[in-house]
Amino acid sequence: NIILGDIPKVTPSSKVVGDLAQFMVAQDLDASKITEQADTLAFPESVVQYLRGEIGIPPGGFPEPLRSKVLAGRGLEPVEGR
Repeated sequence: NIILGDIPKVTPSSKVVGDLAQFMVAQDLDASKITEQADTLAFPESVVQYLRGEIGIPPGGFPEPLRSKVLAGRGLEPVEGR
């Protein structure tokens, strides 16, 4: 939850938090490893969509540098203006 910017937990954002938690446990990752390796990790699609802005913009904004690294590593641009 903290890694994703302490977002409100409603569908579909609750799925994003759950998908990331499962990914972290399965890959034995902690918050620092997530940020360090963000440009190369195979994040769940829901996490990438969230960080891109496809399901809206969280009240506190997106967590940086996580968002920039994830998007840059995939050659994606953020969705703005929602």
